[in-house]
Amino acid sequence: VQSYRVQDQIPMGPFRLRISYVARLHVPNAGDVTAEAHQFPRVRLRTTVTFEPTDAGTRITEHMRIEAPRPLAAMTIREAVKAHTAMLAGIRRCFE
Repeated sequence: VQSYRVQDQIPMGPFRLRISYVARLHVPNAGDVTAEAHQFPRVRLRTTVTFEPTDAGTRITEHMRIEAPRPLAAMTIREAVKAHTAMLAGIRRCFE
């Protein structure tokens, strides 16, 4: 288990709201990697990353479960998908 303190900025119209939260990664010797992040107010992100061998290498797939108050849901989902897409692209670049 690895824990990270994350400092981020959330776009709110013309402003950016600074937030910080703890993300916990569970990295077993074999199998899926899971992560949890809890943010204020009542935003929860849980992910599972799977690794599947293919003829060309390894397919990495991430499944996200996001919980957020209704007024924040669309923005939370949009920002999480954008951040995790960039993260997976970075992983891909490391192995190309």
